[in-house]
Amino acid sequence: MRPFVTFVLLGCILGAPLDSTAAEPAMRPSRGVVPQISPRSLGLLLPVEGAVRQGEGRRVKLAGADGKTIVAQVHLDVADQRVVVMPDGQLKAMAADQTKPTQDEFVPATRQEAAAAITAKELPEFKTKITAHYAFVYNCSEEFFTGTSSILESMYPGVQLFLKRLGLEVHEPVTPLVVIMFKTRAEFDALHPMPPEVAAYYDAVSNHVVLYEETDLVDRAPELALRQAISTIAHEGVHQILHNNGVQKRLSKWPLWIGEGLPEYLAPTSIDANNIRRTLRWKGAGTVNDLRMFELDRLLKDDGANADELIARVVGASELDSTGYAASWALTHFLALKHKAAFARYLKAMSRIEPLADRTAPVVGKIQADPVDLFNETVGKDWKKLSRELLTHLRKLPYKDPLVHQTFYVVVMAVKQGPSTTYTAVVTTSPGSVREWRERATRELPEPLRGAATFSVRTFPNRNLAEEYLNQYRRQ
Repeated sequence: MRPFVTFVLLGCILGAPLDSTAAEPAMRPSRGVVPQISPRSLGLLLPVEGAVRQGEGRRVKLAGADGKTIVAQVHLDVADQRVVVMPDGQLKAMAADQTKPTQDEFVPATRQEAAAAITAKELPEFKTKITAHYAFVYNCSEEFFTGTSSILESMYPGVQLFLKRLGLEVHEPVTPLVVIMFKTRAEFDALHPMPPEVAAYYDAVSNHVVLYEETDLVDRAPELALRQAISTIAHEGVHQILHNNGVQKRLSKWPLWIGEGLPEYLAPTSIDANNIRRTLRWKGAGTVNDLRMFELDRLLKDDGANADELIARVVGASELDSTGYAASWALTHFLALKHKAAFARYLKAMSRIEPLADRTAPVVGKIQADPVDLFNETVGKDWKKLSRELLTHLRKLPYKDPLVHQTFYVVVMAVKQGPSTTYTAVVTTSPGSVREWRERATRELPEPLRGAATFSVRTFPNRNLAEEYLNQYRRQ
């Protein structure tokens, strides 16, 4: 029996949740967070060995599940197996002799048809909405849908324009861009089980972005949870755009640092804390990513050998943890702003990499070059000098600590006993903790004093103001 292997490319969550007690982050290259999916769970089964032939515009006919004939595009052939692009954008593998060459036109499904097929076959109770560039299939809240769709729609033209200005050949997606949105983690995992650190992904086989709304961080730090959620949405949305606009061919293998660093660079988002529902927005390519700068804080303070080796550690990485994602964003940001011509050359070389080209001998114009050699040729060989320039660049960037600059709640309990009043106060980022502390503090009072306890809650836009106010009660 011929051995088989699954080839699946997924995007990844932006890292572990942050909270007000988070340890100072460090580079941890030994633990990757790019999800490894079981061979059949997302399933594109291909021979391990055999020559790869690219699709080159070929079209074939094949039988659909309803018996009707379908015209599909050939994505590639491996030995006697064929991968085709179906009208809804999904990749499907089959024996090549199950297809028949044709000159008939390939007619992509509409966004409405793609969404309707999903609700008919997989998610019958879900709503669908069609926007200018996307088909959404969801059972999450309308608020979460509105925020997600506004981010993706505002981001799409900006990403396309940025890539065109670099001189890349960019086209509109041929097949529909579909986003599936679940309300809960359990529903998200029911579609395809994921490692616990993965809250959203782009699946290059189905061509869908998949995500869910509820997270454990919402109750502990709701604004930070929202920042992470919309950053993740934008990041996975960029993966989907890149794989559909001709820049990154589906099933082509890019070095991890640019494969994740470019979406990080293109996906900055922001929230107006005064009106969260209406002001979730894409900020524009290259805007400083406060969450990533937070993770790089230790590195920015390091003037030793670790700093000099930063680019070597990023460019050659075979795995990325959350801080590795941050370093990939940093290198992309540096090159895009300070070495724009070299960055454009590098991305043009990346865009020429064909699907599964790493399994075959390099071909001129259709390459899978060694990532180190390619970086040396297009950007430069003096990595220590570039690392020092990179750190200088980062240290000049405006940055607001995301843990400090979020809403903090100060809860004060006042207990009046005769002529005197005793105050107890705490500070938290969690509305849930406000409720829990109030209930616990009341229970811990002697029963005769419980009726004398009053509570007040004040909110502050950052930790420093909250702690300054809190200290007033600590001094009493």
